[in-house]
Amino acid sequence: MDKTWVAVIAVVLLVIIAAGWVFYATAGAPMLADWLAQRARFADPGRAEPLYRWSLAVNPYAASVRLSLCGLYRQQGKEQQAEVLLLEGITHYATGPDLYMALAAMYADSSRLEEACALLDGAPEGYLSRRIGTLRPDNAAAPPSGTYAAGLPFPLDGGEGTPWYRLNDGPWTMYGAPLALQEGEYTLRVVTLDEGSIPSPVDEYRYRVEKLEQASALQWLTTCPFCGGTWQSGK
Repeated sequence: MDKTWVAVIAVVLLVIIAAGWVFYATAGAPMLADWLAQRARFADPGRAEPLYRWSLAVNPYAASVRLSLCGLYRQQGKEQQAEVLLLEGITHYATGPDLYMALAAMYADSSRLEEACALLDGAPEGYLSRRIGTLRPDNAAAPPSGTYAAGLPFPLDGGEGTPWYRLNDGPWTMYGAPLALQEGEYTLRVVTLDEGSIPSPVDEYRYRVEKLEQASALQWLTTCPFCGGTWQSGK
């Protein structure tokens, strides 16, 4: 065979191989990943996991596939594997808020509210952080920081979900009724979870609570040392 024809055939083969690689990289890989994920959705759990894994190996940026595999892990009680899967996606492949929101909700469901809020607060500046901010609920409000008389109620009002609070170094507790604080100094942290367990930003309040002073020798008259008001306290 003439050397010219050999060279032409070699060039044509290289062009075909290059075109095939470009097609696979731009269209073939996502199509294969989608096909594998679709098969996984209709497979039993034992077969679904390797199919999801293969799909992610082909296209690790597929957030929906990662979330599906995470959901499968959580149904099987494999919380640690689900967390690792989401962290991997957030660290290397996240282009939108979905993985952040899923992991934050997972932390909140496990009473890891500090970690849930820190994850969302730490999203990269720019579109991603702004988008996450629009998806978080408004927080309930407590009375402003300051000095108060003992025995006054401290309600948590408003918000777009269920308020939780942490008083000093105590545990996070679901809010049920206004707090009644005795004498002392307090740091109150408040966060609100929406129906999907997505947390609001944490708000922090600092209080100094002091005992009321007697207004006179009349034991049933009491005055507030901060506002100057006087009222009957039990007569």
